[in-house]
Amino acid sequence: SWNVRRGPERPAVRVSMVTAPLYFGGQYGIFSQAWGARADIVLLPKFDAELFLALVDRHRVNHAYLVPTMFTRLLRLPASVRARYDVSSLNY
Repeated sequence: SWNVRRGPERPAVRVSMVTAPLYFGGQYGIFSQAWGARADIVLLPKFDAELFLALVDRHRVNHAYLVPTMFTRLLRLPASVRARYDVSSLNY
C-alpha cells in the first residue's frame, strides 16, 4: 500500500486535478500521489482558467498543482467570472 504523508498542514487528498500533461514531472508526481491515496482524479486535457474554476466547484477538488503561468491566467479573469465559482474546497 502506497502511503501519503500528511498532517495538520497537509490535508488528505480526496479529489485531485491534473492541470497539465502527465509527461511533466510535477503533474505526474501529483497524479501519482493522488492515485496512491486512492483519490478521485479530474484530468484537464489543456489548462483553461475558467474551466479549472468550474471543475473545482463541480467536483469539490481539494488538491491541484499549478505553475505561475496558470495563476496568472486565473488572475487575468475578470473578478465577476472568478466570483461565480466556489473554490473553497482547495486546500493543497
